[in-house]
Amino acid sequence: MALRQLNQAGETFLIVEHNVEFITTLCHQVIVLEQGRKLAEGTAAEIHKDSRVLEAYLGMTPEMAEAEMRGAT
Repeated sequence: MALRQLNQAGETFLIVEHNVEFITTLCHQVIVLEQGRKLAEGTAAEIHKDSRVLEAYLGMTPEMAEAEMRGAT
């Protein structure tokens, strides 16, 4: 994929995308917007744990997200 090659070459670029898996495997820093305003900024790991992001985009608390990732219902 061309974006991965550019990334590996040290190029910086802006991606507007809702595919979280794609973004978190490609980007070193992630900025999350909600209604045009910055909601959170950090690494993919930090964003995955951010309660504001989880609530805004998934409608769940960090505990609910962790339970879902573990397969709990």
